[in-house]
Amino acid sequence: MRVFALYLGMDYQVISKDRFTSEVTLTPPFPPKIVRGSAKLLQIIVLSLLNSPGRNVQYPDMGSGLPALIGQYNLTESSHNEVFAEITLAVDKVKKEIIANQKTLTLEDPSALLADLVALKIELGETIDNVKVRFRMITQNGKIEEFNL
Repeated sequence: MRVFALYLGMDYQVISKDRFTSEVTLTPPFPPKIVRGSAKLLQIIVLSLLNSPGRNVQYPDMGSGLPALIGQYNLTESSHNEVFAEITLAVDKVKKEIIANQKTLTLEDPSALLADLVALKIELGETIDNVKVRFRMITQNGKIEEFNL
């Protein structure tokens, strides 16, 4: 899947964000919906974070590489900073890729364009093999949105 193809034309929503917990999942709505504005940007960010370099032959360097971290760490007090550093590096990579790509866009809504993206914190999920990461995105028109992945 070309992550940045989402910028072209009409895009269908493939992620859902829980309005109470802000948790994002790969769950398309039924019936299908067109995604616009900051929801479109959120979708681009999430798909980029879940993508690994080398998965797309047209863009072999794009993607965060976060899936490669699965199983490498047990989140404990001693590994917390190391895991957070790895996630921060991946988020910075995705932020740079998205901002560089959107420089070619001229007619895009400013609420669908990224100004900043940061990882805020990590915590254990419901099970031992589940980690939640809290992110903050800021659009070019100043909208701030936080989400969990």
